[in-house]
Amino acid sequence: MESGSKLFGEFLVDKGLVDEETLVIALDQQRQVNSPLGQVALKAGLINKKDLYRILTEQRRPESRDKSFGLIALELDILTVEQVDLLVAQQSESNLMLGEILVEEGALSKNQLLQCLEQFYSQEAET
Repeated sequence: MESGSKLFGEFLVDKGLVDEETLVIALDQQRQVNSPLGQVALKAGLINKKDLYRILTEQRRPESRDKSFGLIALELDILTVEQVDLLVAQQSESNLMLGEILVEEGALSKNQLLQCLEQFYSQEAET
């Protein structure tokens, strides 16, 4: 969720709707709750631990650092495009977005979140 080079959380801080401490706490909660694609694939039984290790090892190589887990799994013929698409969809369903966490924690109301998202994405469209 970037607007130019600004992330949604930074946008909220700049607008004075969320302070930096609240943002850091929400981002930490998001990291704890959200599952990386490799964990989703492992839980779904589409890869084993050896496959996961191969993909993550490849991802750490300098020439592969900018590649996603799914792309590397495709390049190594561990997963198909359909499987990666399925995993990304499953991951999206279970992962919490920053705005959802801020609403759950009472830092923003649902209406504030919707208005902020609208402003954020309208700025993104202008850049």
